Amino acid sequence: MVSNKITFSILIKTVRNLFLEFGPGEYFDSFIVRPFAMYLFPKLLHNLPLGLVVGKLAADITFYFPTMYHLRKVG
Repeated sequence: MVSNKITFSILIKTVRNLFLEFGPGEYFDSFIVRPFAMYLFPKLLHNLPLGLVVGKLAADITFYFPTMYHLRKVG
């Protein structure tokens, strides 16, 4: 029988692993990639609504791509 008990040490390890996996990418995305993309694409496309959508999608792709790579590598 498998126990579903969560101990404090398991909780701490899980939070640490989440921070290590997503923390650096989140900061890079929030402070560098996303603002740059949301500024650049409306200027390049000369269309504010379309540029914001394309910039958001570009930022999302750059954030999620390493995570998806990691999931395929592990799985």
